[in-house]
Amino acid sequence: METNESRRSGVRRWIAPGVPVFAACLVALWAAFEFANEVHGYVAAYWSPAVMLFAGVLVVVGVTTVIPGFSRRFGFGAIIGGVALIPVFIAATNVLDATGHIRWRNQPQVRFGPDVRASLVIYLKPGTSNDQINSLWETVMSDPVPSGRGHMHLPGIGGIARVNSVGGHEALAVTIRPNASEDQLREIDRRLKECTYVYKVLRDVVPADVTSSE
Repeated sequence: METNESRRSGVRRWIAPGVPVFAACLVALWAAFEFANEVHGYVAAYWSPAVMLFAGVLVVVGVTTVIPGFSRRFGFGAIIGGVALIPVFIAATNVLDATGHIRWRNQPQVRFGPDVRASLVIYLKPGTSNDQINSLWETVMSDPVPSGRGHMHLPGIGGIARVNSVGGHEALAVTIRPNASEDQLREIDRRLKECTYVYKVLRDVVPADVTSSE
């Protein structure tokens, strides 16, 4: 007849291998949700190699700790967790994708560049520093992402690109989404007017066709 002591001993035997397996599954699910909630697809792409790297580290830890007798059970659990981490991550991202929860997947593709007609071309005053240009990009034309990682374009903005300077004026091209509301357009205009180093804003032009800042 099984005693309470033997049952407790059996539970303890499963704790050592179970902890790394459980932790690996939690990490895989957390990474899948972070992958799904990134604003841009190119940023989300970094999660896959990060998960593979973590899985590799977990397997190495498992192989190292499986050799001594006192940590053998933990080592087996770490190896199983490392091997399981990637398929759990892939399965979770597939479920999130199938249910429409991949945030960046629904973002329409926007073409921009010096040869593409831009909704706005923002010319900056001579002497504007790179820090000021980055500030215009990240705090005037964008807002911080709630998660604290990076910035997201203001509602209504489809893309921002740095284009060739004209007459000593650095420039940014901005593409406005076709479905941008009047309130969103007014907010964009308000922020540009309040930015002290904006020199001039041209509308609906091809940046490469602009040869004078006057």
